[in-house]
Amino acid sequence: PATETMSEDGDARPYAWESLEPVEEGQEAATGDWVKTPGRARVVYPNGDTFEGTFNDARQKHGAGVYTWSTEEGSNPWLPEGGLPEDRVVKYEGSWVEGKRSGVGKITFPN
Repeated sequence: PATETMSEDGDARPYAWESLEPVEEGQEAATGDWVKTPGRARVVYPNGDTFEGTFNDARQKHGAGVYTWSTEEGSNPWLPEGGLPEDRVVKYEGSWVEGKRSGVGKITFPN
């Protein structure tokens, strides 16, 4: 499935998902290890990357959203040794279609 992340040994690793859809008073937002329902949600991937935005019925990023890459050492192969300071972000804010960046968006680099 498109929502799995593979570990170095080839096993699928879950990620933290939290629905951002409104809930009735006294109820808690739905959470889980995988995207469970369409709608607005926040996902934290095993390497620390995050996505906050909308998911479609196929559980793909679809609509408006912000993807932020982790800048901690070892989280992404393009980072320099030691990672980057916390205030240096790399993110994409914009439109998504069926899990891919699409249309108008803005990418912020740490330089």
